[in-house]
Amino acid sequence: MGFRWFFFGDLFQLPPVVSRAEESLMQSYYPTPYFFSAHVFKEVKPIQIELTMVHRQKEEIFLDLLNQVREDRLTEQGLQFLNDRVLKQAKLPDDYLVLTTVNEKARRINEDRLKALKTPPFTYIAHTDGEFNERDYPTESELTLKVGARVMFLRNDPDGMYVNGTLGTVEYLKEDLIRIETDEGDQVEVGPEKWENARYYFDAEENKVQSETIGTFTQYPLKLAYAITIHKSQGQTFDKVAIDLDRGAFTHGQTYVALSRCRTLEGVLLTRAVRPSDILFDPAIYEAQQSFQSGATVYQEYVAKFKEAKNQLSKGDSAYVIANRLKLPVATVQQIERDRV
Repeated sequence: MGFRWFFFGDLFQLPPVVSRAEESLMQSYYPTPYFFSAHVFKEVKPIQIELTMVHRQKEEIFLDLLNQVREDRLTEQGLQFLNDRVLKQAKLPDDYLVLTTVNEKARRINEDRLKALKTPPFTYIAHTDGEFNERDYPTESELTLKVGARVMFLRNDPDGMYVNGTLGTVEYLKEDLIRIETDEGDQVEVGPEKWENARYYFDAEENKVQSETIGTFTQYPLKLAYAITIHKSQGQTFDKVAIDLDRGAFTHGQTYVALSRCRTLEGVLLTRAVRPSDILFDPAIYEAQQSFQSGATVYQEYVAKFKEAKNQLSKGDSAYVIANRLKLPVATVQQIERDRV
């Protein structure tokens, strides 16, 4: 009966990041960078199943506030309640992770915090080969660390000791060795990793977008993590965050992602008040959702089909005939038949 594909994600969070090199190619073939603009979705109608159990936050007031921001319906009362979290003292507490809108602000904060450490610095030089734009480096080409510095991992460990986004503290350094203690308490010796730079092009003969590797960047998969961008924080969970919107949020879902990284409202500090202009929402998300089938409706339709398949099996009809008649997978009808026995 064909393949079944499953996509997991939240369209109300940050949109896909498209590099300048990819943007012109994307715009030539797709109206938006979202997955639902793929041409295949002109032929199929995805089934949407909403997951309602929230694991990161438990406070009802905080959850309601997050949903207001998420769905672009923040009330004046909600905005005031949120802005009660604006930092009242001049200095930010040291144990708060700063979430910023842009890389440059995060870089300045990280450099200042690193300079304040009294331990000696070690600098690790990256190796590049071929074409790799400096703006696209995943971390610094000259990565300077000190024992005691806070860092974030940028790759997944094959042995599962850390993943992209794991936080830790530098425990030991020498010219060819970095040892990190993760926040989970694991001691990890880190080696250099290689990133590939791909160029995308349209293959007219194959009628699809292809890619080729044109350069590589090799460096230790770490970056300082006293401050990180909101984009980099997506998918992470923290106990204490200071959100620095600086000149303002600039893309769909950015403020929501920043706020929702924290487990509790008490753990959130704002370096300035949130403004209505910081709540950005892409109307294409609502438009796309209208083309999705309701998971609840589809579920009820399948329940009815399963009931009818069971009825037809009791009359002696073949599982293959029933599957074709009701447009169900043969294996599903065969399972219903086995369950009847």
